Amino acid sequence: MATNRVCDGEREFKLEADVRRLLATENSVRALVRDDAAFQRTQRAKEAQRVMANKVRKRAPDLAPGSLVKFKTSPDRPKADDKWKGPATVRSQDGPVTYTISFRSKEVRRHRSQLRAYISPISPIIGQDVDLVFSGDYEQWLFMRSPFRTAPIEERRAVLHHLRHTEKG
Repeated sequence: MATNRVCDGEREFKLEADVRRLLATENSVRALVRDDAAFQRTQRAKEAQRVMANKVRKRAPDLAPGSLVKFKTSPDRPKADDKWKGPATVRSQDGPVTYTISFRSKEVRRHRSQLRAYISPISPIIGQDVDLVFSGDYEQWLFMRSPFRTAPIEERRAVLHHLRHTEKG
């Protein structure tokens, strides 16, 4: 076995006689060179696999504070609810992949994989930006596909407000 001793601030290993004798033979040196060559080949193969795997991976853009995002809801949501909610505002970036967002006056921390850029819907008939956020399929149909879609935006906002704040019986 090897024993350690410190000499002038550097660590040296004192090898016992049988280890030195083993290294002195030609077969042992060949085995060490062969093992080192195998290690180098393994490292090159790992690097090549990493490069190939990362070619197809897309780099997710960083989200700036103040940008609008939609976020993934919890897995225990009812089936009828939407998978994504939003818009929410990015408050800060806490780490390389975690963000603090605010949604309905609550601050929530989310991983980057649970966030998407929010794109406001455009009314197909009127052709204007609509800042209405739908919480279900019925609301989306009512405001985007039914004849009500041609109503003035103020009237549509008022109806959406009443839909959300009326008790369901």
